[in-house]
This record gives sequence, C-alpha cells and structure tokens, in this order.
Amino acid sequence: ELELLKFELLKKIDLFSALPSERLRQIAAESRDQMLQKDDVLFEEGSEERKMFIILTGSILITKGTKRKKRVTVLGPGEYVGEMSLIDHQPRS
Repeated sequence: ELELLKFELLKKIDLFSALPSERLRQIAAESRDQMLQKDDVLFEEGSEERKMFIILTGSILITKGTKRKKRVTVLGPGEYVGEMSLIDHQPRS
C-alpha cells in the first residue's frame, strides 16, 4: 500500500514524468522511508550525500544558513527536496 502511494506520487512529479511505469515502480520499491520529528534536521547545507527526498505526509521547513537560519519555504506531500545533489553532483546548497 505504501509502495503504491510512492508510485502514484512519483507519477505526478515532473522530474520523473518521462520515465516508464516499470521504472517508477522500481524506484518506489527501492526507496527508503525516513520519519522525522519536529525540529529534526533532514540534511545540512553543504553536505555531500546524494539523496533526494519526497514528502509523503506532513510538511518540512526549508531553511538556509548555518547560524542564522533564514526560512526559505515549507514543503508538503508530493513535493521534493535534494534533487540538485543528484543532478549536479555538488554539495547541497
């Protein structure tokens, strides 16, 4: 059931729109869930991990800066973050 939810979300994301359904099912099956609590940090600016995150439920606050965090936006279900680290192979910005 969760895998089906992931598949349906992937189909709606422009970044994945050109992929065939079988590839989307494979991505959904291989994806890993990560549960966050209030005030948890998903990743820090400048980190070098190559992961993209898709919000399934809830919301996440995106900030910029290390000491004085500036609010950038809030993302919710179906939205994603971290895709640029997969595309440009640069540290997170």
